[in-house]
Amino acid sequence: MTLKSVLDTTLRDGEQAPGNEMAVEDKARLFGLIDAAGADYIEVGFPASSPATFEFVREASRRTRKAAVTVFARATPRDIDIALDAVRDTDRFQLQLLITGSEIHAEHKRGQTWDQARAELVEACGYSLKAGVRDLSIGLEDSLRASPEYLRPMMQTGLDSGAELFVLADTVGACVPHEVEAKVRAALHWVGGAADVTLHCHNDLGLRACLMSGAGVSSSR
Repeated sequence: MTLKSVLDTTLRDGEQAPGNEMAVEDKARLFGLIDAAGADYIEVGFPASSPATFEFVREASRRTRKAAVTVFARATPRDIDIALDAVRDTDRFQLQLLITGSEIHAEHKRGQTWDQARAELVEACGYSLKAGVRDLSIGLEDSLRASPEYLRPMMQTGLDSGAELFVLADTVGACVPHEVEAKVRAALHWVGGAADVTLHCHNDLGLRACLMSGAGVSSSR
């Protein structure tokens, strides 16, 4: 596997722990530092989550920068509309849709069947592409705990629906390194070069599930 590009999620995921909320000026400073460090994509936030986040995403997307911005949305028309409104002043953006990535989350968090999870993915991708999105990413929540029987057809559905990137997320920090490597290798095999695969690690349980030194999130084709 080779490192193709880096997607930095500090400005969104870095705020999710209690007490870690950043002031707008701190986010702006970090945005500049991350861009200067050479990240290819900077995930600037989840605009539907709050007016303050919306305004920061809008301002960040207007800035002169080397990186493209990634904007985050749940798989609903409302979230997608708000996200696209926040980046309307730039054409250098990627939309990342949050999709149920494991049967554990489908059943116990979302109350979804496989067919419902698949339909949500298809509808959200179609809505996004019709709205003019040209760089579409699928964030597969909890996908490193998914079975191949769930994850592989979900990724194939994403490919068929126009996705160019899949984010494999260790949402609860439960995977150890050899499990992460096996999952990523399997996902790369499934997409067969038709899309990129990105790894999004967590360390909630202290397992330090990081596949590549210096690349907590990395794209490989």
